[in-house]
Amino acid sequence: MDNSRPRGTFFSLPQEIRDEIYRYLVKGRYLFDCPSIHPNTMMTQNRVSRPSTKNSWSALIHVSKATYDEVTSIFYSGSVFRYCIYRIYEFTTSPPAPASERMMKIELDFYILHHHEYRSRCLEIEHNLKATLDKFTGLSRLRNTMAIRFKLESLEIHEMLADYFFGRLKALVGFRTVVIEIGPLIGFSRGKLDRGGYDRIAQAMKEEMAATMGSASMSHIGLNTYLEFHPLEHMRANVGAQVERLQIEMDRLSSGADRLEEGS
Repeated sequence: MDNSRPRGTFFSLPQEIRDEIYRYLVKGRYLFDCPSIHPNTMMTQNRVSRPSTKNSWSALIHVSKATYDEVTSIFYSGSVFRYCIYRIYEFTTSPPAPASERMMKIELDFYILHHHEYRSRCLEIEHNLKATLDKFTGLSRLRNTMAIRFKLESLEIHEMLADYFFGRLKALVGFRTVVIEIGPLIGFSRGKLDRGGYDRIAQAMKEEMAATMGSASMSHIGLNTYLEFHPLEHMRANVGAQVERLQIEMDRLSSGADRLEEGS
């Protein structure tokens, strides 16, 4: 890779124009389905309309270090990265840390099938959560959006969600917006398809997450229930309230100390 100072007509263009060109070529919705998350090894849903995406990537990232930095910045900040786990006990591929740390918009699809050996699947469940959801928890990086879809074969899965997901979902505090969808796996769901059952799961999740994620709005489309959280906004408001309470307490202590000094 040529690391010299970029030259030529292209780099005489304003940064805003170069960024628009990069967005046209590389921004999209990418399905993560390979061991290395890299522009020319990603499966992209844009290839139907833009079949040259892969070749465009290969050409751009090898021009120079400057173009590599600019292109990858647009790629990770503007694209949507989607992970699909069709069975919670099915092993998934983990993205390398440098890639997952730069992603700003993430979608996770959990298609959860009921299994009679539920307790024996704990190791597989933990593996998949650490490979996907756990990479995006905490405040190590501030991100834009997280969309999580839970498609359930049966309402009996509620126990699994509470045991393995509720605590992790509470830790998605580094996102501006978190949207959680809960609904039936149409065509495979066992028993009555009752939206009330999915509402009860969503309500339990909403209550569990309120302390760290703030209150959530609830909406419906068909049988699906949606929760929308704004954790960063909640955190800023909460921190502001804490600072205000601390300031009042400091003023009270300072006032008390002044009165003691005057009395002495």
